Amino acid sequence: MVYEKKDFQLNRIFNVFKPVAYIDYSALKSTNDSISIKENVKRKAYSKTIIPNAYLEYLKLKRYSENTIKSYVSELKKFSAFYASKDLDTLTKDHIKDYLFHLVQKNKISASSQNQAINAIKLYYEKVLKHSKFKFIIERPRKLKTLPKSYPNFRFLIY
Repeated sequence: MVYEKKDFQLNRIFNVFKPVAYIDYSALKSTNDSISIKENVKRKAYSKTIIPNAYLEYLKLKRYSENTIKSYVSELKKFSAFYASKDLDTLTKDHIKDYLFHLVQKNKISASSQNQAINAIKLYYEKVLKHSKFKFIIERPRKLKTLPKSYPNFRFLIY
């Protein structure tokens, strides 16, 4: 039998386990409530974010692939939603750095995801808006370099 979320009854669980155990769900409830509220606020800001037509036109005229366009639009929407109370055109270099710091420290994004966010944001400010005052250099994250795996049964022949 498959149960859906609407079928869930917490009081039934309490009644079943009442003779055997006490269930303290207070920590679980407060954590889930705060997470769901934050997620709802983020989703609403993201869904209401409008990407400027000039950005989409630029990407299409430069013949970016559909996947790149989707990725760049998504990254710019996330950036814009992060500063939902501010106009995208008024954000400064410091706002961008704070956003990238948030992505790296709080969201623990990978180096390639960080690069994608940087590329999407830089393209908007440098190519679409053409703000000369907005020319900035953002350090790119270092790529992880891993050592090759050693193979115990592999022998080197030296002549």
